[in-house]
Amino acid sequence: MKNLFDSKERDDLLSRISGMKADMIPAWGKMNAHQTIVHLTDPLKAALGERTVPFEKSMFGVWPVNKLISQFLPWPKGAPTNPNFIQGIKGTKPVEFEKDVESLKETIIRFSAQDKSVEFNMNPLFGKLSNDEWARTMWRHIDHHLRQFRI
Repeated sequence: MKNLFDSKERDDLLSRISGMKADMIPAWGKMNAHQTIVHLTDPLKAALGERTVPFEKSMFGVWPVNKLISQFLPWPKGAPTNPNFIQGIKGTKPVEFEKDVESLKETIIRFSAQDKSVEFNMNPLFGKLSNDEWARTMWRHIDHHLRQFRI
């Protein structure tokens, strides 16, 4: 399964991210390209412990729902965003597109290099995930939003 610990899959996503332009129009959803870039960075930083985002109990954090949705089932277009990851509200505010793109790429690389013996933080939506499950979830999240912009 594709994930951020697979260097080929990670590098493919990094290349696709390089194709993001600030003026791109999404095929669905409310976020513009710049908001999406920061939106993709925030959960990676939460996993690394660089952003504090509380786990919010819901059916999405209960086994087997958390594993099915985070790892296997297709993510619906226009699914609601965790308020902690809405840009400029509780999520990071977009500042400068090119710098924010570089920050996303650098954060993906740091996430991907994480020693598997050090556990990532709890996922704010899905609860306890292994590092491999986090890597799969983050690959799926990034891929979902790149497809939103036809990349």
